[in-house]
Amino acid sequence: MTWEEIQKATLDKVFSRTNYGTEVSLDSPEVADYVKAMPHNATFAFIDLAEVMPIYKSVDVELDEQVQGNRLLKIRELVPDFMRLCPDRLTITDEYNNFYRINDYQFDGDDQLYIPGTYTGTLVIWYEALPAQVTEQTPGDTTFELSEEAQRAIPLYIASQIFKEDDISMAVQYLNEYENVKAILASRSSLTQSGGGFTSVWGWA
Repeated sequence: MTWEEIQKATLDKVFSRTNYGTEVSLDSPEVADYVKAMPHNATFAFIDLAEVMPIYKSVDVELDEQVQGNRLLKIRELVPDFMRLCPDRLTITDEYNNFYRINDYQFDGDDQLYIPGTYTGTLVIWYEALPAQVTEQTPGDTTFELSEEAQRAIPLYIASQIFKEDDISMAVQYLNEYENVKAILASRSSLTQSGGGFTSVWGWA
């Protein structure tokens, strides 16, 4: 989904987007307060959903020579979107094209990775990435790395937050729907990671 599609899907829940058959645009004064409140709430939803439907990425680090003791890598200096290290997903390919997994590492703090200084070659670090932050300046045609399944839950969360002052009962209903979908996504993700099948929350194959 694009950011514009997410915004319009949100308005569908809190405001009639047609006025005598004419679509109300996102820059219309009638919906200005709603639209202005969307980016902050969307950013929260993106990060919240990435906890259950992670965005997996990797970064390659060239280890040219051995060093004494442990080698310290500050992962956020390598990848600013780092959120969490994938356990047991460190591999290295040495100069002879031998490929193996690194198990004797230590991870401290938020992003400090220690590996023995004897390793040389191409180190591949797999991690879970933070979703891109949404702001008022985010173009409408922006697309996101979070899975399409998870993105379709975002309008529910945004609507639950921006509709509180208008209709608290509907806001609570949207939040409950969002939490239900998130729970289903978490269950599906767990099955996928353990080798099970995956069925779309939205009825897709």
